[in-house]
Amino acid sequence: MDTARRWVAVLPFIVSCQTATSTKVRAVPPDSIHMAVPPVSRVLPLPPRGEMRPDTLGDGTPVWVVRGLDDAVSLVVPFLAKPYPAGLAVVVPWVSDQESFRHRFVWNAHGRVLGNEGWGDERYQYCFGESDCPSVASLPTRAQDLDTYAARRLEGSPERVEVGERIPGRLRDIPQRPIDRSHRRRSVVAQGLWPEEWPRLSIPAALTRPEGTMVFVDGDVELSSGDAARICWRGFDRDHLCPPASPRIYDMDGLRSRGRQSVMRIRGPFYARRFRDGFIQVVARTNAGRSVDDVAGPHELVAPATLELAPWIFVAGGARMVDGPNRAIPSLGGGGDVTFGFATFGRPEAYGGRFEIRLGPWGAMETTLDRVRGEGGLAFSLGQVRHARWGTFAVRAGGGHGSDGSSHLVGVFTWGVRYVPGRDDPEHDALNPRTFALASGARLFAAVRTTDEPAHASELVFGLEFEPTWFLPPYSLFKWGGVNQR
Repeated sequence: MDTARRWVAVLPFIVSCQTATSTKVRAVPPDSIHMAVPPVSRVLPLPPRGEMRPDTLGDGTPVWVVRGLDDAVSLVVPFLAKPYPAGLAVVVPWVSDQESFRHRFVWNAHGRVLGNEGWGDERYQYCFGESDCPSVASLPTRAQDLDTYAARRLEGSPERVEVGERIPGRLRDIPQRPIDRSHRRRSVVAQGLWPEEWPRLSIPAALTRPEGTMVFVDGDVELSSGDAARICWRGFDRDHLCPPASPRIYDMDGLRSRGRQSVMRIRGPFYARRFRDGFIQVVARTNAGRSVDDVAGPHELVAPATLELAPWIFVAGGARMVDGPNRAIPSLGGGGDVTFGFATFGRPEAYGGRFEIRLGPWGAMETTLDRVRGEGGLAFSLGQVRHARWGTFAVRAGGGHGSDGSSHLVGVFTWGVRYVPGRDDPEHDALNPRTFALASGARLFAAVRTTDEPAHASELVFGLEFEPTWFLPPYSLFKWGGVNQR
């Protein structure tokens, strides 16, 4: 019990250390960003009825000029703000065979949101039917239209449209159930491939453009521990950081420092708006590669929570060994541990990602029916960040006290599946990790207990411990296999 009390006292210190080392360079506040944006007003030629084509406004902002079959005209900005990384938006592609804009949600040609992309998007392309895909109840019920610009038709020939003010997308209620990918409705035909065919600017060339201009710049975004977000061109060199003088991205937070020198890299090219000696409003392609790197090399973009809580219940049986014949005993109970990431090692490209070591306190209540015991101590586990392909191994050591007045030492050895669904959450990543996350799973275990009071005795039991929700819906091969990140 003394061990358990010591861990209770040490736990706040562990949390404070984790928090203290989790520092990052903050973005410039939005109200501090002041610049003269070039005028967007421009006269654009109209495509034929039933077609759409890409164009740019006076400040370099890309738009789709859309003319529907009903002759309605829209100027659609195909950018979508995304929750990760902070300050980074993505280009929403036009999917010709589906005749809609698609990325997490579905929009019609005029930028009006229709519903959830759901199981057809890139995050869920490997799920197997409804039983393995996200539940309908977990999908959003509200989404935003894409931004547009006001358009005024001009008289005369050729047919033209004058660009007006930008109109923010309206937030709308949408059905939770994903839109059927086989559903199509003839709308418009896109002319031109956007943005792949647009000319890219080198970083030096982009910096010569006037402040406020949107440019398509060839480079990688890099967020280093304890430094500002920057953009640089590194070619095939993935083992070194951007030079310190690389242009800064002023409205994006730097990478959180968590006790080691790490760097997040997002592959370009990007759209970005010129600001001071750098950029703001960076927009990535939807297929931009992402990684979090140690200075020596890349590893997976997944961030375990600062603390992960793993509750369990267990059933077991074994023998009590005392002077005389051994006696068969049951062992029932429950407990939990709270662990933090202690170290990672190994090759990032290996299946399942790096190996990770986790440490933390544990506690449990156990009964052999003739007595009840409380116990606790230190837990140690070895697994992998994304998917422990050989299972997660763990050792728990400590001591406890029983209702019969006896004290004991205990050692527990476990092997099995450890599943942390929060590690595959787009709302939280290396820039914004969770504080707490729930770990589920099921494991085989062997426990050894020994006591000298009131008489020397040892117990050896074997059994199964599990977190109950691991067996409950939604059923998933990924959950049962312990795949933390797909």
